[in-house]
Amino acid sequence: PSESEAEKLITEERKPSFKMGMQQWSAKGTAVVIGGTIKQLMDKLVHHRSIDAEFVDVFLLTFHSFMTPMQLMKALIERYSISMPDELTAEEKEGFKNGVLIPVRLRVIQAMRSWLNKSCNDFKDEQLTAKLKAFISLAQKFMPASAKGLQCLLSDNQTDGPEHLREKPKTKPPPSIVPSFLTSGEEFVSTAIVYTVDA
Repeated sequence: PSESEAEKLITEERKPSFKMGMQQWSAKGTAVVIGGTIKQLMDKLVHHRSIDAEFVDVFLLTFHSFMTPMQLMKALIERYSISMPDELTAEEKEGFKNGVLIPVRLRVIQAMRSWLNKSCNDFKDEQLTAKLKAFISLAQKFMPASAKGLQCLLSDNQTDGPEHLREKPKTKPPPSIVPSFLTSGEEFVSTAIVYTVDA
């Protein structure tokens, strides 16, 4: 495959459908991510042009099968810490700031908020919590209101969170299936979203 083909996320068109009496109804098909490299999945998670809330939810519920919570935290902090290219004109810098930098940073914070809501048991790990607190300190310099909201959520989870949600999983994640077209050294991650349509 060409390099451009290897760089694309693997998607599949899914057409939700349901039966009503003897008639079959199908909704418009949408492309859903079913796999990609960790870098590709992270790009999709905090993309500056679009947000896919369903993808974010599925990613946060399945990431334990292909990366550790600390790896995810480091990857999110790396995305948040993108810098402005030096060679841009003043006008281009303003466009980059408003069109890329701010949206990516907001999506990183939103991903962390969702992560705290869905997997608060990950934050029983003191090292992970310390890394999150360091990130919150960094975010307060650029986005104080968003950082404060993240800090409040972390505090709530540490003091009021239900203990049964904080239990660590006792099973190992399943092995990943790697397609043959990937070059050696690239890690491939597979995930899927199943759509249902309520009648």
